[in-house]
Parts: sequence; structure tokens; C-alpha cells
Amino acid sequence: MKRKTTKEILAESFRELAEGKSVDKITVQEIVNNCDYSTATFYRHFKDKYDLIAWDYARKTAAIMGRINGKDYVYDPDEHDGVAFEDLPEDWRCLRCKQPKEKFNRA
Repeated sequence: MKRKTTKEILAESFRELAEGKSVDKITVQEIVNNCDYSTATFYRHFKDKYDLIAWDYARKTAAIMGRINGKDYVYDPDEHDGVAFEDLPEDWRCLRCKQPKEKFNRA
């Protein structure tokens, strides 16, 4: 059984709160209170709640794309965090699955 990372726990906390409250009304303090973490822990991993949302979205999208493409691709956020996709060089390849950039750029 895989243990959840701090980022995964914070994202799960945010999603729980978002079920009953508008995203723009959710605060970082509420996110950390919901999972018994500190704001320092939150800011060690994310710049703000929108950074958390983007990280969670990218992780889930990569998992879906991996299933669609029939690959056993596993999103590793440490390989992709902090880099905007459009800023990657044309010859970029995913470190995990070795797929070229165009494989991830389908509309």
C-alpha cells in the first residue's frame, strides 16, 4: 500500500472543502486545519491554493492521459513541478515514460 505524500494530503483536504464551499472562499488556513497540518507545511510545498489546484490537476490529467494512451505512465510531480509545459524545449522527453512533448500536447 502506497503512503500518501504531504502534497496528496493537502490536495485531498482542499477537494473535501471544495465539495461544500466555493473555491474562491477556501483559505489556506482552512485547508491545513482540515488535515491537521501547519501553514508552514503548506507553503513549503505550494505558493498558494492555486498552485495546489494546478499541481492536483496536472497529476490527475497525466494519470488519465496515461490510461488513454494505454501506457503505464505514472505522474511524478518532482519531474514536472515548477515548469510551464509551453516553456519546455521542443526536444523535451518525460523522464519517467520517455515520451516526447507532442504526446502530452493533444487537444
